[in-house]
This record gives sequence, C-alpha cells and structure tokens, in this order.
Amino acid sequence: MLNDLIRHARYRDGGRGPLLFDCWGLARHVRHHHFGRALLASWGEIRVDDARGTTRAAMATLPALVESRPVPGALALAWRCGLLVHMGTVVMADGRRCVFDINSQSLTPRMMRLQDFERFYMRVSYHDDRDLPQQAAG
Repeated sequence: MLNDLIRHARYRDGGRGPLLFDCWGLARHVRHHHFGRALLASWGEIRVDDARGTTRAAMATLPALVESRPVPGALALAWRCGLLVHMGTVVMADGRRCVFDINSQSLTPRMMRLQDFERFYMRVSYHDDRDLPQQAAG
C-alpha cells in the first residue's frame, strides 16, 4: 500500500528500495508494485544532481513508453530547459489526481496535487506503458 511507503520510506540518492528511494527509485517502484506496470531500468548509478545523465537515461527509457494523459500509474516527468529534473507517479488520493514523489528536501514521500506539480515546473509530461488499453482511448 502507498500508506506503508508514506509512513516508512525515506529519501536516499540512488535509492531503489525497498524503503530508501530517490525520485526515480520511488516512481519505478510504485509503477511496478502498485500498478503492475513493467519494471523500468534502475538508473541507480546516476546521481540526482546529474540532470544531463538523468535526461540521457530517460531518453533511453521513453521509447518503451507512450506519452499519455495523467492517468494513475503514469510517470510524471518534470522538465526545465530541456532537462529532466524530477519525476513521480500519478496516483489517486481523496478522489483527486496527485503526483506521488520524494525528494531531498521532503525526505519522505508526498502527494502533490497534479495542478500544483505542473505549476512548479516549466513543463511536465506524462508517460505510460505502450500496451495499456487506456492509451488507445487517448
């Protein structure tokens, strides 16, 4: 359950779980374990402050995904000046779409309303697995 992650997970640069995560580690964990999506590449060797490395890794991963609406389970990718600077996973909380993420400032997972997440970054794109039925509904 996401509630267990909220209570017990903590931030660690390069963290891939089960309780220590950076933003990519938490996003890939939530997509896979809570939404049944494919487990994406680890990128564990890329540090959070390496935006160019993170962007290169994302570009290598994105062909396996398709840009989508912000549906539960989709990755929420935050971009500044063409570089990937943060990410989370779209979830439902209290009947609203939120981005579930973690960062070095919050140190614990948080739910941010979709519109607040979008307001914070220059551009946000959403990506989900290529073979999901909701993608066809577009």
